[in-house]
Amino acid sequence: MAGSDSARGGRQPLDPELRSRLLQEAGARGCTAIDGLEMLVQQGAAALRHWSGRQDVPVALMRQALLEQLP
Repeated sequence: MAGSDSARGGRQPLDPELRSRLLQEAGARGCTAIDGLEMLVQQGAAALRHWSGRQDVPVALMRQALLEQLP
């Protein structure tokens, strides 16, 4: 992995793919890796907060609904 040292020191690799080599290697090194699924959930939650004006967005429910749609 190019720049694998950057996965150290408390950094969180972000990768829009669900199961990428970057995420696998970061996880093997003990890093908290964030995949595209979580990015999508958080973007949706941010948009819902913005457009509805509500702060009590059901993020866990949104994540579960998305997971249920994956093959």
